[in-house]
Amino acid sequence: MTHLLSTMADSRILTLAQAAPDLVRTQWRLQTYWTWAPWFTVLFVAAAVALVSYCYLREISPAGRAYRAMLAFLRLGAIALVMIMLSELLMSQTRNGLPRLAILLDRSASMGIADAPDPTVPTEVTQRIGTSQLGEPNRLNLGKSVLMSDPDRLSDLQHDYEVAVYSFADNLEALPASDASALHQSLTELMPHGSGTQATRLGDALAQVAGEQPGTPLAAVVVVTDGCNTAGRNLADGAEILRRASVPLYVVGIGAEQAPSDLAIADLRAEDAAFVDDLLSFSATVRSTGMAGKPVRVELRREGQAEPVAVEELTIPASGDSVEVRLLDRPKQPGDAAYTLAIEPVAGELDPENNSVRHVVKVHDEKVRVLLAAGYPSYEFRYLKNLLDRDRAVECHTYLQEADPDYHAQDQTAVPQFPVELREMEQYDVIVVMDLDPRLLPRSAWGHLKQFVTEKGGGLVLVAGPRYFPALYRDISEIVQLAPLQFDDVDPNSAGMVDPGFSFQPTPIGLRMPALQLGDTSAETESLWQGLPPMYWFAEFGPPKPAAQATAVHPRQTTADGRPVPLAAVQYVGAGQVLLHAVDSTWRWRYRVGDVFFARYWIQSLRSLARAKLRDAGSGVEILADRQRYELGEPVRLQVRFRDPRLAPATDQPVTLLLQSQGKPDRQVSVARDAQSAGLYQTELSDLEMGRYRVVLASPQLTEPPAAPSLEVVAPPGEFAKLELDRPGLTSAAAATHGEYYSLAEAERLFRELPRGRRVTLETLPPIELWNRWWMLLAVSTCLISEWILRKQKAML
Repeated sequence: MTHLLSTMADSRILTLAQAAPDLVRTQWRLQTYWTWAPWFTVLFVAAAVALVSYCYLREISPAGRAYRAMLAFLRLGAIALVMIMLSELLMSQTRNGLPRLAILLDRSASMGIADAPDPTVPTEVTQRIGTSQLGEPNRLNLGKSVLMSDPDRLSDLQHDYEVAVYSFADNLEALPASDASALHQSLTELMPHGSGTQATRLGDALAQVAGEQPGTPLAAVVVVTDGCNTAGRNLADGAEILRRASVPLYVVGIGAEQAPSDLAIADLRAEDAAFVDDLLSFSATVRSTGMAGKPVRVELRREGQAEPVAVEELTIPASGDSVEVRLLDRPKQPGDAAYTLAIEPVAGELDPENNSVRHVVKVHDEKVRVLLAAGYPSYEFRYLKNLLDRDRAVECHTYLQEADPDYHAQDQTAVPQFPVELREMEQYDVIVVMDLDPRLLPRSAWGHLKQFVTEKGGGLVLVAGPRYFPALYRDISEIVQLAPLQFDDVDPNSAGMVDPGFSFQPTPIGLRMPALQLGDTSAETESLWQGLPPMYWFAEFGPPKPAAQATAVHPRQTTADGRPVPLAAVQYVGAGQVLLHAVDSTWRWRYRVGDVFFARYWIQSLRSLARAKLRDAGSGVEILADRQRYELGEPVRLQVRFRDPRLAPATDQPVTLLLQSQGKPDRQVSVARDAQSAGLYQTELSDLEMGRYRVVLASPQLTEPPAAPSLEVVAPPGEFAKLELDRPGLTSAAAATHGEYYSLAEAERLFRELPRGRRVTLETLPPIELWNRWWMLLAVSTCLISEWILRKQKAML
């Protein structure tokens, strides 16, 4: 017996009780002989039962069979209790927990899109939106309905899991999910971060959830998203982290697999000031998604007119690339002309508000003051002078070097000398220098001419000729700096190039400029340029400067670097603009048609050059933005320039701007004085929300306020560059983790197919020694004493 009990020292654990519902699991451990001789233990128990039974059956006693069976039971009970005490019975307990289930809901800006109805989605799925009072059926609300469709869903999940609900965009945020009502409230209040988020970090959200270690293992991750990942880890990297942790990913894809239709007008380019009957050009970019190969109608409307002033029908390329559009108009009345460039919206469009752009042009009913200065009476000078003399919109003065001394007395438009002082030049809007002999003018005149352009915003036309320009101008640094073409290749002994005949061929950039619009449409203008008479002489210049634009080139001749020889070029220099002609025979365009095209080109060119002075002729104050279009979060740099220092506020007072945007309260911005530049105030803003803004001068208050520029803050291209559901990427990520992808119509099946949650051990509690308890000794004593008393009552030994 002693040997038998001593052999129970090496034993294995025997589980005698299962998990309790309070997450505390109890195990009974006793040491048994089964580890090396289980048959010996069975033999001992059988022998003990047999021996006790045999003894009581054979014993002679008046006690009945039942009475003796009771005595045998007490004897065997005492033996069993002694065996338990010798085996050192222990009760061990462990604290168990449920595995975690992480549910991630995408709240990024793209989830605010309301896609066109999907015929594959059952109607009851979309009806959940109305019954849940979530608002419009955008992607986020559809995702909410997946979690909120069944009021008992959270309770059912909490029976098997420790449920954690998150929302994510550029960061991961936990939602209150202690009970169904708390989760319902937090989901109802969740909104897409269309105006605040700069990125969607789906891969980072998966990695963060997988890396959390709150105590219980992660059983599965459920993600409700459209798959638009724009920053951080990509989706495949996030899925790989889950795969290494043996956590399956279950995805519910929300959104249309084809990008929603959207049209937008962007990068509007138009003049802020013009003359009556000027040709105004409104150029913009038409951006589109989901519209490849479809026709689009673009209209230019002027406020106060029922019908559009210009219309263009275009087709979006099959590649879906942006399309350039340009519409023209000639204002007939002075004042502020408000134009709207708009695209007709299409059904189911993503954002109809970006289909139009408003622009205000200040139209002046003034004459363009022109000085036509020439070295000799060439055909170009004569025809241009006669044209400007007849035009009622132009006030022309002329200066001719090779003229009779009394020429200015005979011609009312003539002036006796070229204006050499800046104050004399300021009375003109545009100065045309036509092959003028620089040796007959004082050297200071060129410095003042440069100031006239760069500081006063005047226009300058430089017309080449066979005698003086450009041959004698190489050493005049002011002209070299003003000219749009380089003088490196100019031969001081050359009289130009004689050609058997060439056309004045506009460049693509030139064809978009108002000055070169000979027809009412772009196609008509291009056709008219091809039919104009040829020219036979041009001057040789170098290539255009980096900031200049060639508006016309020679159709055959090329420069040393293989580019076409420029015949006309334009560039902004400071506040003004300079046009250079390498030809002197535009008068030939009058052949058989009179002044039609010759006049249209020159009047439009002179008016275009004079617009810079129109802008400067206002209040003496200018508001500038470094760009018209900014991405969300990019710095917006604003400047206020006082050309007249008397209009600037006192030294200790700032300038205040007002930012106006439809649907938003006006915002005041204080602009500080720049210490390095007199009359310049500037600031930088980085917290503007998305939208279109108009910048108005609030203080100081002026009798003639400056023009209010417009700017637009748009979402980052990464957030809306790819709007369609990334089903292939989501399916691949789910498969890599041994999870599954579900469409919105299949979402109900997801919660039935999640892996069943199994409780896991969190903590082992200290064991309780049951064999060394007083009640164990009491039980043994009770069995033995009870048997002895009962035996004595029946007179048994």
